[in-house]
Amino acid sequence: MQPLNPIFSLLIFAIAFLTAHALKYVCNFKSVPGRNDTIDGLRGFLAMSVFICHTAIWYQYLSKGVWQVTPSNLYNQFGQTGVDLFFMITSFLFISKLLNAKTSPFDWHVFFINRVYRIFPMYLASFALIVLIVLFISGWRINVGEPAFIASLADWIFFTIRNAPAINGISFTNNINAGVTWSLRYEWLFYFCLPLLSLLIMKTKPPLVYCLLGLCFLWFFYHTGVVVNYYLYCFLGGAFAAFFIKYVPVAQKPVERYGAAVIILCLFFIGQFWSANSIRCIVLITVVFTLIASGNALFGVLKNPAIKLLGEICYSTYLLHGILLFCLFYGGLGIEASKKLSSLHYCLLIFALTPLLVILSYWAYHFIEKPFINSGKRVANKIKLRNGQQDSLK
Repeated sequence: MQPLNPIFSLLIFAIAFLTAHALKYVCNFKSVPGRNDTIDGLRGFLAMSVFICHTAIWYQYLSKGVWQVTPSNLYNQFGQTGVDLFFMITSFLFISKLLNAKTSPFDWHVFFINRVYRIFPMYLASFALIVLIVLFISGWRINVGEPAFIASLADWIFFTIRNAPAINGISFTNNINAGVTWSLRYEWLFYFCLPLLSLLIMKTKPPLVYCLLGLCFLWFFYHTGVVVNYYLYCFLGGAFAAFFIKYVPVAQKPVERYGAAVIILCLFFIGQFWSANSIRCIVLITVVFTLIASGNALFGVLKNPAIKLLGEICYSTYLLHGILLFCLFYGGLGIEASKKLSSLHYCLLIFALTPLLVILSYWAYHFIEKPFINSGKRVANKIKLRNGQQDSLK
């Protein structure tokens, strides 16, 4: 079996599903109520898709010594379309919140507090693992001088918005987590732009301070790093879905009956592109996302509890899968031994690694993500209560 064979990806999905199915019973997992079931299920596929893409990139890296996208359309789209859909989900969810709160106040302070508690803790945990790995490789010595070392840590702590420098002179630092941090820059760009976007959507305007913060972040983002405008189109796709679902009445039965066929057809055409970096491709991805966000569950697959569990833990999966692959090939087997693996042995190793990734992601979600999410909600509720008391005294 070859790692670029479609059957390889199907088997990884199957192993992840079976692991999640077992975890669901062992841990008595229950999905969060009041959420969009189909989007939760979609997240589960997306995180595993990015993992599969990086297993193919690692195979190419070990065999050819080059870290870059593969010659396979399918495996490139696993990664690129997966991230594009993550961007669309973010845009859809928060633009929908603005549309639903069109004439009522939107608590921006609470919004940013929730985002910090949601994004930072797990990211900092994964970043700490990267630093430990770098120091281990460096023999627990600082090789570049303390100012340069601290400066590189600062860039990474803030999601490499400015750049992703080598830490402690380790040139392949970005490969340790498969370079996934870049997408979080765009997530924060969207969050800080949301108050500015609300000026076009809501009758109740945001406080001036958040608009100024948004403008400052925009200036910093565009003047300190490389901006790929294509990724911004993904957020437009999610916004389109939010407006479409809000203002265009859609009958649920036709969406379920014919939508799945349209989704499968669009996915087939997306697979004909070597790269998702195309307007035609992003249009097809937007159609797929809009139908799923409208409630199409792909014959019920996206509402499966095990798939929804994978969706619940997807952020941990996204941040940890690259680190796990690096530890396997660099620390476990060693790069030289890994280069000698046959295709079959490589596939078997990835199959064995997949349950571990799902279990570790669930552990990280349960002990890191979820407690901080709940803490963020408590802080937000206190702020809401305080603001309500202040309003009642006016």
